[in-house]
Amino acid sequence: HFGVERAYETLAVLHARRMAQGWRPVGRKIGFTNRTIWPRYGVYAPIWAPLWRSTLTLLEGSEATLSLAGLVRRSLRRSDVVGRYGGEEFALIFDEVDERDATGPLMRLLHDFSAREHRARDGTVFRVTFSAGVAECLDGESRDALIGRADQAMYEAKQTGKNRVCLAKLPTA
Repeated sequence: HFGVERAYETLAVLHARRMAQGWRPVGRKIGFTNRTIWPRYGVYAPIWAPLWRSTLTLLEGSEATLSLAGLVRRSLRRSDVVGRYGGEEFALIFDEVDERDATGPLMRLLHDFSAREHRARDGTVFRVTFSAGVAECLDGESRDALIGRADQAMYEAKQTGKNRVCLAKLPTA
C-alpha cells in the first residue's frame, strides 16, 4: 500500500538527494489529479512535488509531443480519429477494428517513435517513448467505462516496463 504519507516521504528523500547533487527546483507540479486511479494506489488527494529544470528542458516547446502527433496522423486510416485527450495523453479511435487488430498499428507507432531523436533547446539529444492502453468498445458500454478500461491498460503498460501496449481487461460481472 503506497498512500499519500509514503509518497511524500519518498519525495522528501528524492528531493534531498537531488539537492545534494546540485539540482535546484524551479517550481512545483501536481500529480495524481486523475481521481479514477486513486483507489488503485491508495492515494485520495493530489500530490505536489518540485519541478526540476531537467523536466522543463525536455518539455520546452513540446517538440516530442508534436512529433508523436504528426507520426500518428500519418500512420492512421482516414476512418480513424486521433485527438489530444488531456495534457500529454492522446485518444485514438480505430473504426471497425477490434482491440487485437489495433495493437499492430500501435506497436509500429511505438517502435517508430522511440527510434526518433529529439533535441532540447540546450542541444541535448533525447528519445521519448510512450505507453498505450487499448480497449474495444463493448455493446452497451458507456464512454466513461470504455475510457476507464483503456486508462487502466495504459497504467498497466507503464507499470510493467513502459514503452509497450497493453490490452484492457474485460469488465467482471
